[in-house]
Amino acid sequence: MRTLIRQVSIFDGTGIASQLGSVLVDGERIARVALGEDALAGEAAEVVIDGTGKTLMPGGVGP
Repeated sequence: MRTLIRQVSIFDGTGIASQLGSVLVDGERIARVALGEDALAGEAAEVVIDGTGKTLMPGGVGP
């Protein structure tokens, strides 16, 4: 299943300021990350999440 998170603030933890963009997840893997207001607008996905006002960031994994 493909999930598209659109119009979300993307924080990647590299020290660069968050940027507006979209993220496409295919199954359990990140398939694409694109920056910009209309990023990935033409992508087909079973689930589309409006990320307006939200921040997407990597999760921590630990014991």
